[in-house]
Amino acid sequence: MVLLVIDFWLQKTHLHSSNKAGDTVAYTPVPCNKGKPQWIAFVLVSAVFVSAGPGIIFWINTQPQAEGSQQQVTLFSGVGEWSEVDADEDDWRPQYRGAIAHQRVFHDKNNREIHL
Repeated sequence: MVLLVIDFWLQKTHLHSSNKAGDTVAYTPVPCNKGKPQWIAFVLVSAVFVSAGPGIIFWINTQPQAEGSQQQVTLFSGVGEWSEVDADEDDWRPQYRGAIAHQRVFHDKNNREIHL
């Protein structure tokens, strides 16, 4: 937006200062000779730019990994009062019936209350 304002101001200033008789220059338009080779070059350059991103991603994904780059991710088993539970031990699923403004009380496997 700032550049448009500056361009407008410069164009307005240039038009007001170029009204002198000595500033007139004869201008003859030159025909635009864009032929088939230039059109083909434009299409090829555009295709290269469009395919560069996916091509680089494919190249990165096909690179072999170094031997020391694989790491084992281990998750912590508990934090504070929370502990990890196997999926087979707890098959609790939420049930949404009616309004959700009610308080619900559930019991876990150790008979502790869970308030929702």
